[in-house]
Amino acid sequence: MMNVYLTEPIKIQKPISLSDGQGGHPKNYADVAEVKAMVEELSGRELFYAQQLRAEVTHKVTILWRSDIKNNMRIIRADSSILRIESVLSKDRGGFTATGGFLEITCVEVKTSED
Repeated sequence: MMNVYLTEPIKIQKPISLSDGQGGHPKNYADVAEVKAMVEELSGRELFYAQQLRAEVTHKVTILWRSDIKNNMRIIRADSSILRIESVLSKDRGGFTATGGFLEITCVEVKTSED
């Protein structure tokens, strides 16, 4: 069993479409949740295997299981860096069920709020 330390506060956001009053719909985000997470920058073998799923993956984020996290969302870290969610996997660690365990989220760090 792997030790999971959920100590970093993160904000999870979903994309929303708002009218700009001129026929456009700029991409905005709304908060879904503020949770504690374990955020790991991937390197070496872990990075290699994660990139077999998605070529750009740079981070793995672990949170307590939730049903409302999707691939089109993003994570805002305490230092204001932005992680675009690429995949969400349920993990059973230490006897937890799929609804009582963890989510392992692979992400790509983006440089601006435009992702």
